Amino acid sequence: MGHVLLIVLHIVAAFAFWPALFVTLPLHLVYGIMSARSSAAEEAATQAREAAELLRPCPKCAESIQRAAVVCRYCGSTVEALPPPPGVGISGYKTGAALARALRGGDGTPRL
Repeated sequence: MGHVLLIVLHIVAAFAFWPALFVTLPLHLVYGIMSARSSAAEEAATQAREAAELLRPCPKCAESIQRAAVVCRYCGSTVEALPPPPGVGISGYKTGAALARALRGGDGTPRL
């Protein structure tokens, strides 16, 4: 929404009062940089949350290990594997897209 408003301001400034472009263009650049930073921070927080869901503490040494681990990599104790949290796993995996990528190859050309 902010970009649309700034574009409208650019158009109005270009037709009505062109020196206002010296104000609106830098504002649009600053707005674009700030919104890119906030979206990158949100994405990093989401990835960190998803990674934390796949970890659990070792019952012996309390270090973070993967939920599917059967042996702690820190203390070497045997632990019981836990199922993945709901919504995580191959249920969300797009097999059709993966098959298309495999058939297409790395450069996008079909391999049959």
